[in-house]
Order: sequence, then structure tokens, then C-alpha cells
Amino acid sequence: MKRAVLLASLLTSSMGFAQQITVQKVKGNKAVIEISGGTLSQGRTYSLGGGSSSTSGVSGTRDHIIGGSFGFRSGTDTTSINSGTASASLSSSSSDMNLLARFGWNLGSYEAGPLLIYRSVDSDYQALHYSSVGAGGFFDYNFNPNRNGESTVYAATAEGTYGTYSPKSGSGGNLLGLFAGFSAKWFGLTNTTAIRGDLGYDYQKITISSSSITSTGFAFRVGLSNYF
Repeated sequence: MKRAVLLASLLTSSMGFAQQITVQKVKGNKAVIEISGGTLSQGRTYSLGGGSSSTSGVSGTRDHIIGGSFGFRSGTDTTSINSGTASASLSSSSSDMNLLARFGWNLGSYEAGPLLIYRSVDSDYQALHYSSVGAGGFFDYNFNPNRNGESTVYAATAEGTYGTYSPKSGSGGNLLGLFAGFSAKWFGLTNTTAIRGDLGYDYQKITISSSSITSTGFAFRVGLSNYF
């Protein structure tokens, strides 16, 4: 049976070494595929071989993720203080460095899983310095599917965490963290190891008895993700 195949690129039949073939879309007996290297001559018939599919020339899989990132955020704090019937609101600035570890599942167009985050924060409000540890989850929507052989994957990403707030002095509290932005995953090292960068908007809310601190600002992260 003849198959109508639209090719992004193809090596001519005279070349004897194996090439990586990625099936992009299938409808009936028609397929859109991408083959690395070479050119296509319209009307020619190419023999692609039979048998089960394989990822010749590409080692490893991308079913699961484990990775870590280092990040920085600079933001504006709004401190709300409630004392009996009186209340006050103060503004200040803060910066924080954070370490994040994630594990997850890759479904091609989506990636999701749990994460852990550690933050070290310096605030201008009363020269406050505190740290926090939290757990939560992340979700990536990949604009191009994260499959074997894909060299760069762009995504919209979101995170949510909840943890404890521990100042150098005074009582602690709880910290809610939210992040939304964009990420890029570049598989320039190996087919299963990506350099990941994130840029987005970060929201944190600290609750301490009758007071709260809300901090917002832009944040970025860079790290490594290993797929297996």
C-alpha cells in the first residue's frame, strides 16, 4: 500500500547509515514525519523499513523527571499588622534566594509532579531575615511536545507551595508561595539531560498570628533536569 508521507527532511536512499525518524502526526495511511538531515525529492518513493518502531541513534527515555534549580527573586513587601481594633499597612522591599528540587512525569504536552523548596529571604522591614521550607507541586504546559530527539522545549509553568516560616528571632508562621511564568528546556548535553530556565511572577504570603506579610516580584531560576 502506498503511503503519502510529508517530510520535513530526509536523507537520500543512497546513504547507508540510520537516521532518527520522529512521527509528528498520523491520520489513516498518511503521516507527517521529521527525519534528521538530507533533502526530499517530490514524487520519489523511499523505503523506510518495517518492524516495530525504535529510537535508533537516540538513547534513553523522557518518561520521568528529577531535577533541581537555583533561583533569585526581588520584590515588594506589604506588611499588614492587626492589633485589637487598629490596623496598619507598611511597604518595604525584599530579596530571596531559593533552592528547588522536583520529581515528575512527562506526558509529552504536559509535565507535572511534586516539589520541595528552600528559601532564604532578606527584608528591609525591621531588617528581617528568615528562611522557609515548603512542599507543593508544579505543572508545565509544553508548547511543543517533550519527546525523544526534541532539542528545545518551551512551556508555560505554574507552581504552588506551602511551608513553614522561621525568622532568626521571634515567632514563626506559615508561608504560601505561588509562581507563574515560562520555562525553556534545552537538551544540549544529552537526549535526557536538559538545562532548564524559568522566568515569571512570584507571590508569597506569610501569616504570623494576627499579622501577615505579602511579597510579590519577578523571579528567575536555572538548573538541570534529568529524564529517565
